[in-house]
Amino acid sequence: MPDTAEPKNEFRKDFLLNRWVIIAANRGRRPEDYVHSQRSEKKEGICFFCPGNEHLTPPEISRREVNGKWAIRNFPNKFYAVSLDFPNAYGTHEVIVESSDHTNHLSDIPEAQMKMLLEVYAERIEASRKNPNLKYALIFKNQGHTAGASLGHTHTQMITMAHVPNIVRLERDANKEYTQNSGKCGYCEMMNVERERVIWEDDKVFCFAPYASRFSFEHWIMPKRHVGCISKMDSGELGSLAKCMKTVLGKLDKMLDYPPYNFALHIDPFNATTQFYHFHIEVMPRLNITAGFELGAEIYINPMPPEKAAKALRD
Repeated sequence: MPDTAEPKNEFRKDFLLNRWVIIAANRGRRPEDYVHSQRSEKKEGICFFCPGNEHLTPPEISRREVNGKWAIRNFPNKFYAVSLDFPNAYGTHEVIVESSDHTNHLSDIPEAQMKMLLEVYAERIEASRKNPNLKYALIFKNQGHTAGASLGHTHTQMITMAHVPNIVRLERDANKEYTQNSGKCGYCEMMNVERERVIWEDDKVFCFAPYASRFSFEHWIMPKRHVGCISKMDSGELGSLAKCMKTVLGKLDKMLDYPPYNFALHIDPFNATTQFYHFHIEVMPRLNITAGFELGAEIYINPMPPEKAAKALRD
């Protein structure tokens, strides 16, 4: 007789952090049921990020060109959240436009351009480290309106600040304790314990769906070599990271028709000992509503078991 019992829900705890989620398997849906298109090829009005409108953005910090035309531009955010002129909100706020083509999503850009983009991330982080008053740089992406994007042209942002975000401090402290107790980096160890949920890997980069995923189709990407920041990765590692991101984001976009998502680069705090931190990227699709239980208990309910999500993204 077939097993018709209702799938068992369970609490799961993050491998390093004291962070809990509920995997609500009884709410399970097929991957195609999560289709939530955020793709928009129509351009309404003037796009500040398109070629020909460079004069509408603040003065350029840097650019990368292909065949004599810019492919990636970096400049201060016109609508900044922090500023070096704000003593109580001290920091910098930048925009990195990932493509000159308004219709492109990040997964659409060539692999070589993806690597260039990662190199720009590394350069901007290292430039920020030179300011002794800054303690951290967070590079993040909002893709789609429901993930916080206010402009349709694909772009990333970087905010630097005079303090270390609490989540990064908690990650570092938890990994420090794990390392001192076991002699191993907890993030390096994840590459062994998360084998059931591997999505993509080569000899340099590892991508998986975490055991205690907070979001449906959440996945993390990290270098196999223990490094604290993307700027410490060599050219070959950045090439693998670019291939991984293009491949896995492409699978996500193809399977779910360009869903909304966020990602964030978690790097070591400035002037920290990188022995206790392992650089990784957290990709968080925004397919479920964060409601009262999540906000009140700080426990996410995820209806997509990460084992199922990993298999869907692999296949």
